[in-house]
Formats: sequence, C-alpha cells, structure tokens
Amino acid sequence: MLSKREYLKEWRRKNAGRVAAYERARAATRADQHQRSNYGITIKDRNRILRSQGYRCAGCRSKKDGHWHTDHCHRTGRVRGVLCRPCNFALGFAKDQPKTLRRLADYLEK
Repeated sequence: MLSKREYLKEWRRKNAGRVAAYERARAATRADQHQRSNYGITIKDRNRILRSQGYRCAGCRSKKDGHWHTDHCHRTGRVRGVLCRPCNFALGFAKDQPKTLRRLADYLEK
C-alpha cells in the first residue's frame, strides 16, 4: 500500500497535463495574492504603476521584458515604484541606504 505522499506523487505524474493546466490557471491569482499580502496593492495597481513609469524601471529607466519587482519602503511599507531585477538587488545589497548609494556613486566617479 502506498503512503499518501507516494500516492499523490504518482497521481501528479499520471495527471501531469491536468496539473500543468491548473498551475497556469492559478498563476494570475497567485501573483495578485502575492502583491496584496506583501505590498497591500493588487496586480492591477502594480501594472498601473509600471504603465505610469512608461514600462521602464524606476531605477535605471531600462525597458526590460520579464520579471518586475515591486519596490517598497521596509520601514513604512509604502510602495515606491517598480524595478528591474538588477536595480532591486542593488537597493537590497545597499540595505536601502541612500548614503551608501551616494558613496558608491562618488567612488565610481573617481
């Protein structure tokens, strides 16, 4: 007799097409839930912000296709804009500290 875990694993393997269709159907809902729970906005709000930015990153102003990140203040929770992955990582590595980013910019201009 199969354990519940083994049974479910086998069921998913045998029904891979159904599972994939379900996952595709849920993708938009999951994205909206993520935006709501983490940033207090809907995916439509996030897309409205991105549209107001001309579909460009708020940081580097590049027009990238792909994965966008909702930028927010960790202290207040306020959404600041939408960033591309490299800009989001740069802010994160600098711990959202303007002084650090200014010192880095000064360093680059030497």
